[in-house]
Amino acid sequence: MKSKSDTRNYVLGLGAAGAVAVMAAAALAYAVSFKRKRPAYSRQEWSEALSEIGTIRNFEGIVDDIADRGIHPDIRADAWPFLLEVFDYNSTFQQRQQQHQLMVRQYQQLLLQCQAYEAALKESSMPSSHCAAGLAPASAVQYEQQQQQQQQQQQPRSVKGKQHSLPEQVRQFAEAHRIIIIDAVRTDFQKHSAAMGLYDDSSGCCSSSREDPGRLNSSAQTADAGFIDSSTFGSGVVHLAGLVSQGWNGLQQYWLGNFLGGQAAAWGHRQALWVSEAAQLVLETSSHMSEESKRQASRMAAMLSAYALHDPDMGYCQGMSDLLLPFLLLFEDDALAFWCFVAVMQRQGVRRNFAVDESGIFSQLRTLAQVLEEVDKPLMFRLHQLGAAECHFAYRMVVVMMRRDLPIGKVMHLWELLWANAWRQRRPSHKMAMYTAAAHSEDSQVSSDSDVDSKTAQPVAMQVVADSRACRSYVGCSSWANNSDFNLFTCFVAAVVISQRRVLLGHCYDADDVLRTFHSLHDIGVWQCLHKAQEIQRAVAAQHYLVH
Repeated sequence: MKSKSDTRNYVLGLGAAGAVAVMAAAALAYAVSFKRKRPAYSRQEWSEALSEIGTIRNFEGIVDDIADRGIHPDIRADAWPFLLEVFDYNSTFQQRQQQHQLMVRQYQQLLLQCQAYEAALKESSMPSSHCAAGLAPASAVQYEQQQQQQQQQQQPRSVKGKQHSLPEQVRQFAEAHRIIIIDAVRTDFQKHSAAMGLYDDSSGCCSSSREDPGRLNSSAQTADAGFIDSSTFGSGVVHLAGLVSQGWNGLQQYWLGNFLGGQAAAWGHRQALWVSEAAQLVLETSSHMSEESKRQASRMAAMLSAYALHDPDMGYCQGMSDLLLPFLLLFEDDALAFWCFVAVMQRQGVRRNFAVDESGIFSQLRTLAQVLEEVDKPLMFRLHQLGAAECHFAYRMVVVMMRRDLPIGKVMHLWELLWANAWRQRRPSHKMAMYTAAAHSEDSQVSSDSDVDSKTAQPVAMQVVADSRACRSYVGCSSWANNSDFNLFTCFVAAVVISQRRVLLGHCYDADDVLRTFHSLHDIGVWQCLHKAQEIQRAVAAQHYLVH
């Protein structure tokens, strides 16, 4: 049992370490306020980087600039497909045109498959298909209640003595599409469009991007009667039967006929779009939605339904609509928006956040707790006391990549910074440079703190091991070496947690208080937290001699 003097010394040690951490955070905020004097990567720089045939010169240098400066919103639609590796930066305009045509064909095939499943549902006696068969709900809320009741009452049933059954994949699609419609209708497209600076109050629709040599352009628009004209959505939704009657050749002609140049970007507001009858019925009765919001909700429902078929093992999970929204608002080209979303889900590792057993998300939360334990022991000690040491309060932040915790513009900014840093950290030259910087930081930290009592006042929030030589003998033996969850995003979330240090230490009294704290964040400094995340990553890397 500890004596009173031991307890007092321990508390004083925690207090001193906490004070140093707060001072370090203040100094960091002051330094970061001067960090971003350089403007974001501009359209002029992007245009100068494009060669005459469309290849991008010095793309690795551009990635470094984006990681340090961010991207001007005006060129996000051009740069994101390259950051996400949807397009190869060495490809020409012509090659990207051909690849885009293939992307459109593949996306259209998924929509046709959605329509085929919808037709199968209409012919069946499944309760969840009643709405699609014509039983219109009075509102989106009634639709949700009706679907929940039908799901609870769902039992194998026969009609006129004959058992009706559906393939399992069709039943899965029906359930996924039901949830997708609800999530799409709940999304506030007008609010998020306005936050991006895209919403035009005079017209009620998103302003179109201006033409630029870096974009795919479909300036010519067709007026085929079989397609949905989203500008007149409310006056009567056109059914997709016209698309099928024209066959694949008609679809191909509409989707691809306008792509004659090697430029890159928006379809405009008039495009082919599959809208299920269930979605039509809900949208027609959603009086709270503007016509533009209904158009965007239709696009969202189509893309998420297509993804559920593209990745049948995962299907659709709530939260995916949050991740899709930035792409849907950024790209009027549905196929490009869809495949960029697929790239984030699969190449960026976000897909595992939606695993049924939640193994992916809980693995990341465990890593977050380990990072906090490494860099801020007093804070982690307090989280243990509050019953929040498992970091479940960060579940939402992690599962949807801060999408609900940041305004739409800021989350897009964060994502592109993370993608650019991921690109940069994959380069061998940067891996060695990052470790060298961390090792130098470690040595200078040791020398500057040599005359300070390490038990009381050593900076816990950013400390590294005192003996760098011992650290350097620890090559490759740490469990961190094989932990894919130890990445810049996890460190960013750790930085957000540390930014609330004062509240957590002094104003939270149980795990519910911690949860409320992080569900009510209003102003997260992206650049400040990103800079601190990089410091955290370097500190842990140096402490365990990792090269990422």
